Amino acid sequence: MGKIFCIADSHFGAKEVIRVFKRPFKTVREMDRVMKENWNRTIGPSDTVISAGDFTWDPKRRQKLLRELHGNKILIRGNHDCGGPEAGADYMVLEYRGQMFYIIHNPDHAPGNREGWVIHGHHHWMMPDYPFIDGRWKTINVACELINYTPVDLDWILERDIDTIRRMETIDSEPERRG
Repeated sequence: MGKIFCIADSHFGAKEVIRVFKRPFKTVREMDRVMKENWNRTIGPSDTVISAGDFTWDPKRRQKLLRELHGNKILIRGNHDCGGPEAGADYMVLEYRGQMFYIIHNPDHAPGNREGWVIHGHHHWMMPDYPFIDGRWKTINVACELINYTPVDLDWILERDIDTIRRMETIDSEPERRG
């Protein structure tokens, strides 16, 4: 069995996200190329990638991307994903290495009585409310802007000892630890 990776808010094919979310790309073609290269360089054939919503708006593009991108893909439906059931489930629960994860696009829709951490997207880089890791609310924001447009390894996240993290802005920042 391979590794498990997470990413959200890829918005493949959506040129407006470059401007709205201040992505460092000149064109949608460049954005899609870089994200596909990052994905395929990182993901092996037996790895699994969970996309926590807003993979792509276009169902035809989704089918093409699912064939081109490496690994096993699990799609969680985001508010910008069209189509029927093939657009993904509304959420999933994952128990991994002794941790419970509730994976959903919008963390505001996660149930209050859930166990463990919420892995989400939707809020992109909206600081200070939605950092990469927020230990206070037990959320992990895998919006691609916070993880360098590359799926992040769930083992790598757990190796950060997430239960001791108060806050971690992006995948590249140093975590602030609890007292």
